[in-house]
Amino acid sequence: MSAFVPLSGIPNRPTSVRLTTAVRTDIFTNGHPANGKQLEAINSIAIANETAAAKKISLEWTEDSITFYLLWRGSIGADSALATDIPGLPLILKPSAKLTATAETANCLTVTTSGLMLG
Repeated sequence: MSAFVPLSGIPNRPTSVRLTTAVRTDIFTNGHPANGKQLEAINSIAIANETAAAKKISLEWTEDSITFYLLWRGSIGADSALATDIPGLPLILKPSAKLTATAETANCLTVTTSGLMLG
């Protein structure tokens, strides 16, 4: 089951990040100063797999770069893309908060996010 949560704000350009390593990689960072009040909302996440084998990925978010919270973990089929209804979206990120991804294998997955600048 999913729910639609309408948000108003200024749309951000979609951002794509190729996961070139199998370690945690920043996908999106709310670049506003930590003492600011500008929030960012990630509304959608698409993940593309350009290989001939299924690949696993984990999506996490953090507000302090120390504690990471699992948002979603799954497998992306061979030569396919997943624009999924990930529970927890829209994800509201406070200033300096980050969305990260960890790929099972390097150079196989690309993650694209889109969202809004709130406030």
